[in-house]
Amino acid sequence: KVNHKVTFYKTLRSAEDYVYKHSLSVAILCTLMSNQLNMSYMEQINIVTAALIHELGRAMVPVHILRKGNNLNEEELYTLNKCEIEGNELIQKDYDIPSLTRIIISQNLKEIKGTTSPDAKLLEGTKLLRVSDVFDSMTSMNIVGEPDSDVTAVRYLISNKKMFDERAVGALLKSINILVPGVCVELSNKEKGLVIKENEENILRPVILGFNNNEIYDLSDDLTFMRVRIFDVLKTMDNRVPIDRETIDRYLKEYQNKS
Repeated sequence: KVNHKVTFYKTLRSAEDYVYKHSLSVAILCTLMSNQLNMSYMEQINIVTAALIHELGRAMVPVHILRKGNNLNEEELYTLNKCEIEGNELIQKDYDIPSLTRIIISQNLKEIKGTTSPDAKLLEGTKLLRVSDVFDSMTSMNIVGEPDSDVTAVRYLISNKKMFDERAVGALLKSINILVPGVCVELSNKEKGLVIKENEENILRPVILGFNNNEIYDLSDDLTFMRVRIFDVLKTMDNRVPIDRETIDRYLKEYQNKS
């Protein structure tokens, strides 16, 4: 069991190992999330197995098509869809794969394709797979473009409640470090700052030390949040400000004394 958050690092992938590494990353996230939700051992096994093999169809797609990302012509899009459907059919015909695992994978593909029946009830495992799949796809280095930040991905998941289960998103946020002390951010007022205290109740509203005037922004305060918000995390090391744990603790102590 993992009873604490982890820092989830993503590495650059080549076209040849993209699907493989993505599947491993999604499986790791599903392990952490299902543990957070205290699912049974067998439920976790089914979910993690589904995560490991859910991209079987993508592994069949020719590399030159994968390299094009979403810029596909009609013929290439047909090939992509055909491979994904055939991959799912192979999984559904393999009765050595647990039935719940097969259902999770089938439901997930239908969600992606937008073919889920309006009255269909998604399994808990499907909801976890959906969230972890999209989060890793958005945030990991990929073969077609620059990845989104964790903050951008989290905002997307939170703002699309009809697509992504709130409980599953909550399990993700409890599993990985995102806006924790030491993370440099850009604020909506164009100021750069540093997270000095995490907000576990609302991950996007931590306590920030602004670099312009050493002002402390407690984004959990509604009035403060109305005038300044986190725009995004800083994406390059050139914009990061070196700071040690002792300095972070000093600013945090000053903030607590003011509270």
